[in-house]
Amino acid sequence: MNLAQWKKTTASWSVYRRPGKQYAALPTEKDLDDFERQFSFQLPPSYRAFALLMGPGVVAGLCTIATPGCESDLSDLIFLNDYKRKNWKKIADSLHQEMTTEGLEQLGRLITMAVGHDGIEFGWDPKDVSSEGDLECGIYLVRRTPKGHAERVSASFDEFILEFCMGPRFYDFFPLYPKTPDDPDYPFSEPRESFDPVPSKKRRKKD
Repeated sequence: MNLAQWKKTTASWSVYRRPGKQYAALPTEKDLDDFERQFSFQLPPSYRAFALLMGPGVVAGLCTIATPGCESDLSDLIFLNDYKRKNWKKIADSLHQEMTTEGLEQLGRLITMAVGHDGIEFGWDPKDVSSEGDLECGIYLVRRTPKGHAERVSASFDEFILEFCMGPRFYDFFPLYPKTPDDPDYPFSEPRESFDPVPSKKRRKKD
């Protein structure tokens, strides 16, 4: 999806911007370009358009989409991937018994783009590029306790937003989540058309 298509799609969403509250800045084209150079990865067009329009935020109450240039660590695309790169050996050592060799290799190359509840993450696999020539990448779910390998949830970013976060595909991977208003975890457990922008938050300066 391009910028115009995202504008049309998000027009009906509930966007929770509260008066008087400051929110994380939207990324610029330069922020996105800088990320691509730093991590040698071409961001999918649908993600670039979404990031420029919406910025970082929680989609459907389920996961936080990260963008570069954000002041909040877990919502900053650069921070998430820089942390992973710097701590990869420790991460790999902690997961080698839970994951297959191929799964661990894939996890090492995933570009984290969103985080969810209970420590789950979502990332692009640079080797899983669309054959349609649109530069979209497959997106994979990494559970806190991986099932031997990451799980493919979508073939593109817009599919991830519309069919996984806001559609029924979420329940294919989390079938035990409550689905009715009578359940105590409702409504975040039910995909819906909403976006909660990330508040502005300065990082603590290191001593």
